[in-house]
Amino acid sequence: MTAVHASVLDLIGDTPLLALDRIHAGAGTLLAKAEFVQPGGS
Repeated sequence: MTAVHASVLDLIGDTPLLALDRIHAGAGTLLAKAEFVQPGGS
C-alpha cells in the first residue's frame, strides 16, 4: 500500500545516496545522489 503523508515536507530528503568507493580511494567519502529514483527530480 502507498504511504499517505500529512505534509509535502515529509517527502523531502529520501533520495538514496550511492557511495562511489571504486572511483575515489582518497580521504573522505564520495557520494552520488540517485535522482533516477525520484521521477519528479529534486
